[in-house]
Amino acid sequence: MRRYLTSLLLVLLACGSDSSNFGNAPAGGNNPDGGGDGGSNNPGGGINLPDGGSGGTPDGGDTCSHSLTAIIRDFRPCVAEPNATSCTQASGHLDFEHYRGDAVAKGIVGPTLNPDDRTPVWIARGQTNEGPATTDATRFSDWYHTKQGVNIALERRLDLVEQSDGHYVYERTAFFPIDDDKAAGITTGFGNGPKPPPPNDNLDHNYEFTTEVHLSFTYRGHETFEFYGDDDLWVFVDGKLALDLGGPHPPARDRVNMDARGLTVGQTYAMDLFHAERHTEKSTFRVDTTIECFKPPVH
Repeated sequence: MRRYLTSLLLVLLACGSDSSNFGNAPAGGNNPDGGGDGGSNNPGGGINLPDGGSGGTPDGGDTCSHSLTAIIRDFRPCVAEPNATSCTQASGHLDFEHYRGDAVAKGIVGPTLNPDDRTPVWIARGQTNEGPATTDATRFSDWYHTKQGVNIALERRLDLVEQSDGHYVYERTAFFPIDDDKAAGITTGFGNGPKPPPPNDNLDHNYEFTTEVHLSFTYRGHETFEFYGDDDLWVFVDGKLALDLGGPHPPARDRVNMDARGLTVGQTYAMDLFHAERHTEKSTFRVDTTIECFKPPVH
């Protein structure tokens, strides 16, 4: 099934204690090859995304939005020793609630997207100050592909708010878009959990999820895109890695300077964002951009 996602911008900040407000939709760097600028219940079925990364297309329409349609995939946590190859519970996913770290782990994904489905390509486990950051290519593939019994995919809309200085911002110091609806008695995805360790045991959220966003924008010159949050976050522009904040880590910041990407003014380019919330007990997500118009994905 080919899904065309409406445009949007994501600010993911991992590590917080409040639940974020989301609208429900129906069921860095100057190096153009990668890095940032260094700024301070729908189980089963795949989601196929349009091809892109073709060097841009002419500006083809006036459909603009600062709302982002994101696919959120819920996972079950894993309890295992640091270098274990399986979880204590059979249903747990080894990449979630297992690995830890206090610093960004770069180099987990390759410099370009998989041209077949526009998802990141796993190339290495990555290394944090506490050991590996991921398990292997097979388990990483689960992150951004809907697989029955492994994850549950849901849609959420993220709305950026225009600021007086021409920036558009989405910010949650507690980014938990798929929490259970306690008031209505509704369980979302696999449900809230796991329970964080003391003194955070009063935090009741649905942890362990990934976020996937596909959109496009017409380059006008001088645009920037900044992210602050945790855990993993990768942004691709025109199919090439532009921001690399991989690994389970505290909130980190980086910025993409579009002028450094070799883009052509007036051309429309794909932007693809991939995020993961992999560990209790906090989740922070913040996007800040000067891009004035987001459009559906280039295809």
